[in-house]
Amino acid sequence: MLANGRSLAGLVNNKSYDRSVSGKLFFLQDDRWRQTYAVLKANLLFFFESETQTDSPIFLLIVEDCTIELSDDNLTGKPYSFAIRLKSTKRVFQLAATDFDSLGNWISYLTVCSVDYITATKQMFLEEINSRTNETESSPGPSS
Repeated sequence: MLANGRSLAGLVNNKSYDRSVSGKLFFLQDDRWRQTYAVLKANLLFFFESETQTDSPIFLLIVEDCTIELSDDNLTGKPYSFAIRLKSTKRVFQLAATDFDSLGNWISYLTVCSVDYITATKQMFLEEINSRTNETESSPGPSS
């Protein structure tokens, strides 16, 4: 997928898009765990050196066409670990949360963030609106 990196990085600090999740996440890179500050906006997962350095991400992961699954902490060597497995490329990204509650939150948000989910939700709402509109049009009005 081609993307304009500057435009995507600008999204992180764009206050008009208020739906975001952020917090500390550990990222497995070159067989070492790296502590990062992560920001999830829509289906874009940005990784930064720290919470105060959000101008330039060190890594960007587009969470699309993937599965989110718990990892075996004994194999990863890190508690509260999970994986993002891309279906198309078969790449696996190992991440770890700071605690159990954070793990649950990250998995929940990552599971529902994809554009497929947003599109399906939009379609569901449009169908609901259409069905209510049709019911209103077909119901008889008040008698005079």
